[in-house]
Amino acid sequence: MTRVGVLDWGIGGVDALDRLRRLRPDLDLVYHSDAGTTPYGRLSRDALASRVSEVVAGLGVDLVVVACNAASTVLGELDLRVPAIGVIEPGLEAALATEHRVLGLVGGERTIASGVWERPLVRAGRRVVARAAQPLSAHVEAGRLEGP
Repeated sequence: MTRVGVLDWGIGGVDALDRLRRLRPDLDLVYHSDAGTTPYGRLSRDALASRVSEVVAGLGVDLVVVACNAASTVLGELDLRVPAIGVIEPGLEAALATEHRVLGLVGGERTIASGVWERPLVRAGRRVVARAAQPLSAHVEAGRLEGP
């Protein structure tokens, strides 16, 4: 049985885990939330790459789904020894499949600053309005979805 890991810093990866469970009940799924550590968006690029490599190596999986934008920004630099699927490429495909010419992009500081979303969208002729919203993600992770 194929063992697949789902990695996220917070709880957003739970949705990816649930979808995988429904689509592929034949997979042995492992979920790892790294929320007990420094938020990935606040780590240096090198520290983030090191942390993601360390976590993936410890999962003992055949494939890993990185359900975190910040962690996905360093995937191309890592030698993980297992295939990894991030959230950026599928997200870009979905964004480019729309007819919208102006796109809003809200994300953590690392994700926005990396340009991994904005550059390909601009190259494809889209106008991107990008805003870092690090405090927003903290509220979402804490389940605070209402308020001023």
